[in-house]
Amino acid sequence: MTAAAPGVRTVVAWDFLRSQGEPFYDDAVRIVASRVAQTFLVSYPPGMRRVVVLSLFALSAACGFSAVGTGEQSAADAGAGILLDATPGSVTPGTSEEGGSDADASPPPCVADACSPVAASAPFRTVLYGERTDACPAGFGSVDVVTKPVANAGACTCGACVTDATCTTGLIGTKSSSNTVCGTPAGNIDGNSGACFPYNGKFVSTYCVIVPPPAVAGACSAPGVGVPANVATDAKRVCNPQVDSCAAVLCAPPGSLKTCVAAPGDVACPGPAMTKTLVGANVDVTCPSCTCTTTATCAGAMTFYSGANCTGGTKVLDANVCTQVNGAGIMSTKWAGVVTKQCSNVLAGAPSVGLSGIQTVCCQ
Repeated sequence: MTAAAPGVRTVVAWDFLRSQGEPFYDDAVRIVASRVAQTFLVSYPPGMRRVVVLSLFALSAACGFSAVGTGEQSAADAGAGILLDATPGSVTPGTSEEGGSDADASPPPCVADACSPVAASAPFRTVLYGERTDACPAGFGSVDVVTKPVANAGACTCGACVTDATCTTGLIGTKSSSNTVCGTPAGNIDGNSGACFPYNGKFVSTYCVIVPPPAVAGACSAPGVGVPANVATDAKRVCNPQVDSCAAVLCAPPGSLKTCVAAPGDVACPGPAMTKTLVGANVDVTCPSCTCTTTATCAGAMTFYSGANCTGGTKVLDANVCTQVNGAGIMSTKWAGVVTKQCSNVLAGAPSVGLSGIQTVCCQ
């Protein structure tokens, strides 16, 4: 048969099989039909496979032979038998056994049979990074961060002023009169910084008033105080893989999350094509000191002693109160000044905003 054309060889082969008797020929038909099903049915859509099988059965029946060689099995059973023989491993790539496309199915893991975090070169680690509205997948630790801080109005305010003033230095004036007016200047007494002051004299009028000295203001300061609530930021989320995190999630993260690398501090990204973002646990607001102005006034009281070294009988005159003294003698005095002070402050510059607990996130 090697010298005959392919079509002639096929006819001769079938004639030879037929000459061996019906059982032998039936078995040959069954074997050929099964091989055809296994070899070619995979190229047909699932809905067409049964049509092809039934056609093969009809063709063999038309030639007077059963599909399985014994004549005892029904056509339906025979067709089913051939179809089942062709089923294992016969699903065409890109389709499901129900005839639907696999195009919408979830993507396979990018690392076959791997369920461990994808490694990154130190100091970087692989993370998922995105909007805070997206939850981290199972097996990932969630850390809320902020980025891109911008100071709004009120990001800085002034703290309490710290100032000093005194009323114990300088000259304490007096005014006297024969009535409760006390309008005539009557001399000055040294305040002596609040210590006992020797004074040998007496009141020369019936009434006297003490005029306190002007307050002496000291230094004034007011710190600038940051108000983080008045700093606008973008709220983000970092998802850190745990030991049982699946690498497939890093290849196809959900929602806005994307796979990036992160490292502590402000460092350069490991690749030139990466976009660098600084994130932090909180905002950090630095404010300049405020300018400060002090206003102070003095009050107090002068004690007049009849003996030296602030001893003996006393006569106390409150500042700014015209008091009857009746010409009593004086040997020493002591001034107790009382200062009333207040300060006002004004912001002296713009705030500086940054991040605390900084991390560098680098994404493609």
